[in-house]
Amino acid sequence: MRDTRKNKAYFEGLVIDFEEALTETQEALDAGNFSTPSSRVDISLRLFQLSIMRAVTLYSYGTSLEILKPYVLAILPFRQQLTIHADQLPTAHQAYRYAFEQLGEAAAACGSENINRYIYTLWWLSLLKACDVEQPHINDALNIVGERGKDKLLGNPPIFNGGYL
Repeated sequence: MRDTRKNKAYFEGLVIDFEEALTETQEALDAGNFSTPSSRVDISLRLFQLSIMRAVTLYSYGTSLEILKPYVLAILPFRQQLTIHADQLPTAHQAYRYAFEQLGEAAAACGSENINRYIYTLWWLSLLKACDVEQPHINDALNIVGERGKDKLLGNPPIFNGGYL
């Protein structure tokens, strides 16, 4: 359902803000402005979430699915970047990554933030289906989310593996 409570200027401003944040933050990450592995993980997580919020905002604004699709496709590389930076954490800090990767078992995944990760994931996967993204891309998204067999919705083959949402 598209958001009809906000006016055109609201969405246009928000999209501009997301675009600027994504561009400036990615440039800073690429330039090496984040010196520690954990800061690169934190900023990569922020980029991933911003990319989802940009797509959700465009969808809520009423952007056609055809125009929205490239923005939805652009989410996966941000998530892959997050995994790359998390893989570079020192062995002693690898447990840190579960705070943003684990969706189930809320208590073990830092409580209420867990629901936000789940919502972001559902937005992302729903937009993939809404934009009729090719199944191999959806499979890559599901694989990086890693909840198959752990979650009844995310592990439901008819929903995300070629069925209907």
